[in-house]
Amino acid sequence: MHFTHLQKAKLVLFLNFIVLFCIIIMTPFFIKNGTVLLSEETVEGVFLTIELFALIVVFRHYDSQMKKQEDEAVTLNTKLERKEKELLNALEYLGKVNVQVSMIKSIFEKMKVPSTKSQLVEVYSELLRIVCGMTDEPYAALRIVNLQNGRMLSEHIERMGVANGHDVKVSIGNKELIEKFIKRDKSSTGEFATFFSNVENFYVKAFITIPNTKEKKFQQEERAFLEAVANQCEIVFLLFNSRYYKNK
Repeated sequence: MHFTHLQKAKLVLFLNFIVLFCIIIMTPFFIKNGTVLLSEETVEGVFLTIELFALIVVFRHYDSQMKKQEDEAVTLNTKLERKEKELLNALEYLGKVNVQVSMIKSIFEKMKVPSTKSQLVEVYSELLRIVCGMTDEPYAALRIVNLQNGRMLSEHIERMGVANGHDVKVSIGNKELIEKFIKRDKSSTGEFATFFSNVENFYVKAFITIPNTKEKKFQQEERAFLEAVANQCEIVFLLFNSRYYKNK
């Protein structure tokens, strides 16, 4: 039969109580009759010492069990607080992602294939504002590059907050971006963080770059979302140019 720690503690305390009870009951008998070697006073002193020692053992054992229970309660509370914090962070993140997804869904439900450059720029601006809001960075840059010859086909920078009214320059070359795509290098170390999808849409690739001011390590879900935004920009570019050349 398996006993829990609490059941074992209760059993030990009960046995201690029985022993102490028997000693207390038998004390007057031994004191009255005495022993051959010891006087009544000595027997009384011995029994009182034993009873006092038994009481100390019982209370020490009780304090030890109580302390153990308190330590376990503190540990459980600490774990509970940590899990609660993780849950709140997860819910906050999911809420944030749901808002961003809803915004993108709303944009693309209302959006038609851009027929003018101003409409194309507006779509880019909407998507990059979502990127800025999600990453909490002052600006985001979109660059679409020809993978075959390394030529930049389009570039758009969206400024938010403190970046408004200031010149922004993304010091990353097209060759470096292409190498990142070829190596599938998605590390966010250094001054900038760059996002792109693994989808190969013909000869072009869209890269979204943000200043990694907080040196943040992006979670898999965050990176997947930002890569999806980059892929949407790529698709919009291809659709716009397809329609443009078709009507030309």
